[in-house]
Amino acid sequence: MNKTNILTLDGHILKTFLVLLESSPVTVAAERLDLTQSAVSHTLAKLRSAIGDPLFVHSKQGLIPTEIAGHS
Repeated sequence: MNKTNILTLDGHILKTFLVLLESSPVTVAAERLDLTQSAVSHTLAKLRSAIGDPLFVHSKQGLIPTEIAGHS
């Protein structure tokens, strides 16, 4: 895992992460954030790159947080 300082991450990215934790799938999170599904996916990709972890995995129930994402 990269040693990313959480304080250097954009507030929009952090808000998206928190909404994704609460609202799976991405389309539901996008509606809550008043964004497109594509915009949420791109934001998640930036966060994944910064953290060095997938943060979520796909399942039949939607996105499931990884161990790292679940302990945030």
